[in-house]
Amino acid sequence: MFIWVAVAADDTLTGAPGTVVTDQDAATSYLRDDGRDGMQQIPTGVMIQTAQFTDANNIRLTGYLWQRLPAGADTKTPAVDLPAAVDGSGVGEQVFLHANSDNTQTVGWKLRTTLREQFDYGHYPLDQQVIWATMWPKTPGTVLVPDFAAYPPWEPEHNHGLYSGMVTGEWRTHFTTFSMGESTTGTTFGHTDATPDSTIAALHFDGGPQRLRAQPRRVRRAPGRFLMTALLPAPRAAGSRGRLEEPRLGWARMVAADGVLKDRPYRVSAG
Repeated sequence: MFIWVAVAADDTLTGAPGTVVTDQDAATSYLRDDGRDGMQQIPTGVMIQTAQFTDANNIRLTGYLWQRLPAGADTKTPAVDLPAAVDGSGVGEQVFLHANSDNTQTVGWKLRTTLREQFDYGHYPLDQQVIWATMWPKTPGTVLVPDFAAYPPWEPEHNHGLYSGMVTGEWRTHFTTFSMGESTTGTTFGHTDATPDSTIAALHFDGGPQRLRAQPRRVRRAPGRFLMTALLPAPRAAGSRGRLEEPRLGWARMVAADGVLKDRPYRVSAG
C-alpha cells in the first residue's frame, strides 16, 4: 500500500490570533474599533533569545520583556500577565530601569516561561506551527500595545523580536508579528462592576516556525505487513502532462517484516 501526502507551506500570517498590527497607527485603529481607545496604553516589547519545544503542547521561551510606564509608576511588579504560562507569571527578575526624556520610564524583566498551546502536527514532518505569547494588562483601565518605537519598521519576514544569534535547530521562522485581540474568561474574577461575559484586551507576540526536514526515527510496530509511506513537499511546477519538472527530495517511511519503522531519503525523478 502506498500513501502520497503533498504538503504546502507558505509565509503568510495565517494562524496568528486576533488582528495583526505592524505599526502604531494600526494598533490605534484597532483600539478605536474595539472601543478601547480611551484606555491608557502601555507600550510593551519582547526579545526572544531561546525557544524549545519541550513536549507536544509546551514551548519554553527565554529572553526579555519590557514596558514603558509613566514616570512615578510602580516598577517593582510587571504590569503584564502571561495567562498561558504553566510556571507562574512567566516574568522573572527586573534587569534594567531607565528614565526617558518624554516623562516615561522603561523597565525590563528577564523572560523565562513555558507556554502551553495547541499545536497542529497534521503535516508532520513538514509541519509549520504558530507560537503566540499572550499578554494581559494587570492594571485596570490600561491596555497593552506593541512598543514599535523599540524596533526597526516592522516587516514580519524580518523576524523582529528574535535574537539574531538564536539557535533554531530543525526549525526556520517564517515570520514574527504582534497581534491584538480579546480573551473571554467567563468570570468577573470577583469584580462587582464587571459581568461574566466581559473580555480582557490581549496583546500577542507571534512567530511562525516551520520544520526544515524530516527527522529519521525508529518506532516499534507489530510485526507482519509491509507499509511504505512517502512524504513529499508540494511541487513548485508541473510540466504539460502534469509531471514534475525538477527532481524533488522526500522521505520514504517503511515498516518491514520485523515491525521496525524506518525513514529513508529518496529522490523522485522528472518524467
